[in-house]
Amino acid sequence: MGSLLVVVLLGPPGCVQPAGSTVGTVQIEVVPGETAAGDLFSGQELRATMSVEAGHVYHITASLTAVTAGSTEFDGVEGVVSGAPLAEPVEFFVESPGGAGLDGSGLSNTFVPDLDGQVVIEFVLASTQTTESTGSALESIRRLIRGSTRASYELLVTDLGFDDNGTVPEDAVTLAVGIEGERTGSISPGDEADYFMFQVQADTTYQLTLESTDSVHVTSGAEDRFGQVNFGVATAGGLAIDVSSSAGRPGTSEFTAPAAEEVLLRLTGGSTGDSVSPSAPTIQYAIGVVEVVPEEIPEGE
Repeated sequence: MGSLLVVVLLGPPGCVQPAGSTVGTVQIEVVPGETAAGDLFSGQELRATMSVEAGHVYHITASLTAVTAGSTEFDGVEGVVSGAPLAEPVEFFVESPGGAGLDGSGLSNTFVPDLDGQVVIEFVLASTQTTESTGSALESIRRLIRGSTRASYELLVTDLGFDDNGTVPEDAVTLAVGIEGERTGSISPGDEADYFMFQVQADTTYQLTLESTDSVHVTSGAEDRFGQVNFGVATAGGLAIDVSSSAGRPGTSEFTAPAAEEVLLRLTGGSTGDSVSPSAPTIQYAIGVVEVVPEEIPEGE
């Protein structure tokens, strides 16, 4: 009786593919702050699970790099985050060579879970251009089974911490005047805005300070007769605030309040007129207001 040879074909780590299959799933677990890396073949899906905390802001950085000589571009890759902690799935952008066929506008690489639990992060490798490549008979068999396109992936999810700053004027967070009233937060370029308010007294001088990891812009606003808040105009008391900051360049604005009132501020990410990449990193910032005490000049000077 002759011997029987059984061949088991293995895909990338975490995936076992049956003979004749060109698709499969690479299943991994990821930890916030730690980069996961590996390989995907044509049609394979990366399925990553991760534990999240409610109210925390998470930012995804995902990329694909061609490593097979016969593959020069991929179709644009769109990923999705889903699971019980999210009110609805969030689509995100995966950086890849060429990126043909995908308009990344409207995608967000940031998500905020409503509940503690596990989310699932998924995307699929699809090639848009391949050419014949030479190699051994074994390589030809592997290409037939796995697909001719192979790419290296990297996936990093960063926990930016808890962020409860108001995202509509009605939920504006109060800034207490003084160093102890400073607030920190995060915002993605293209997001609507974060809102703050603080109380000023007539004929009192204040300084607003803004620090950030990238470009952010703060303006004051006033409510019109229709109940709508217009920003970039003077407040009801006549106060106008406009300040920007960027990485390594804090912004400050010193002003004297002409009247006692509550001042509403809007903070947005990205400079005015900037084109926003859908995978641009989330911006972290700190904002605060202090009273400026006039320096006393000794008598006789």
